[in-house]
Amino acid sequence: MTMNVSRKEINIRNKLNELENKAWCPPSFRVDLHTTQSIPSTAHTVYAAGTIHWDTHNAYDPETYTYVVPISGIYLFNATQWWATKPEGRTLSRILINGTAQAYHYELTNGGGSWTHQSMHSLNEGDRIQISVYQDTGSTYSLDASDLNNGWTGVMVSGHNYGRG
Repeated sequence: MTMNVSRKEINIRNKLNELENKAWCPPSFRVDLHTTQSIPSTAHTVYAAGTIHWDTHNAYDPETYTYVVPISGIYLFNATQWWATKPEGRTLSRILINGTAQAYHYELTNGGGSWTHQSMHSLNEGDRIQISVYQDTGSTYSLDASDLNNGWTGVMVSGHNYGRG
């Protein structure tokens, strides 16, 4: 008995070239304070960045100030805060992953100023990222929303499907 089977041939090389030529944008975002934020002394406070400048994958929630990782991979975060005025004391920013502090940046400031926190993390899809701010001056002080340096960004720099969408 003879059996004929016909199937469409797939050219693997052409399919790989097709994938290589597809444009893909890695997940990234930039958010800033939308209003002046008061930070009480000795209380870790979630950074209230409610203005979205861009969010390639609609993953930032301006109501909870949370970035929800859309694709597993390695992400780089950068947070910059600027005090309106602040006497000498210790300030601290933390990156929270699923509510747990994973990276810290300490700064001693005198008479105002800013600090920048950068860190890189291996994250899973669905991880929830926030920034918290702390200061221990003994009084409440404000982050200046009018200063364009106040904000944080994140971008996926590597992943299992980086460049393939």
